[in-house]
Amino acid sequence: MSARLDGEKRVNKSLDRHAKQVERQTTEALKSGGMIIKNDAWEKAPYKTGNLRSSLNVEVESSVNEKSVIIGTDVSYAPHLEYGTSKMKARPFLRPAFDAKKEEAIKEIKNALNALAKKWNR
Repeated sequence: MSARLDGEKRVNKSLDRHAKQVERQTTEALKSGGMIIKNDAWEKAPYKTGNLRSSLNVEVESSVNEKSVIIGTDVSYAPHLEYGTSKMKARPFLRPAFDAKKEEAIKEIKNALNALAKKWNR
């Protein structure tokens, strides 16, 4: 005995298209939340040339079952400012921004994902 589903290819294409759209919108929601923390870090960052502030970025990394938001900089002296050295006291900007804005960022992400869920549950 066998069965055939008419339109199977069309259904699979539709599911793939929706999955890609959900993936994109989830990434955008996470970036949006990350930007809240990044913007606060920008304001808190020590300023001399503007190099540190302009280097702050938000990235979303994906693995098989999880996405992560990375907020940081590739400026070599940023860790020295954040944590201090034996010759310089710390002038943290990333951790204080995270601590101050994490709840707001989480709320932003939840709101964006809830809006996405509502869109798909129509």
